Amino acid sequence: YNEEDMGLMMAVSQLVAVAIERKKAEEALAASEETLRIVTENSADLIWYMNSDTMITYVSPAIKPMLGYEPEEVVSSSILNLVTRESADLMLSGIEDSRHGDQSVQTVELSMIKKDQSILEAEARARSIVDDQGKLHAFCGITRDISQRKQYESALIAAKDAAENANLAK
Repeated sequence: YNEEDMGLMMAVSQLVAVAIERKKAEEALAASEETLRIVTENSADLIWYMNSDTMITYVSPAIKPMLGYEPEEVVSSSILNLVTRESADLMLSGIEDSRHGDQSVQTVELSMIKKDQSILEAEARARSIVDDQGKLHAFCGITRDISQRKQYESALIAAKDAAENANLAK
């Protein structure tokens, strides 16, 4: 082989190597996306993503058993439509904190409005997502049904009060 042939073979081999690496990266990305899909579709907790204007851009299938909605019923609507006024005020306060640089994970207890208009007590944990310039872009979060926990807490408080009253009556 002459020098020109060797140069051509080197160029072709480099292109093949790049194509192989690209294919491996695509396969790794597909596997990662599949894992993420499995996690979000099978989580009992509601996984969601909303833009900085409170519009829901993604919600996991857990919304159906939790609130009674199909995901497509709430995507592109404001998350504020799914909570009581008091809870909306809490959320808006947290959003405002994020606009002013608070990038911490925020945890808040919310009263959510189910499709049948009943109320679900929930805990939401959210993190703000900022762009390269530090400007608030979106929020990613997980919401969990805490209705049973709230019932247990109320029962504990009632039992404590009853015990204290019985103790005072002695």
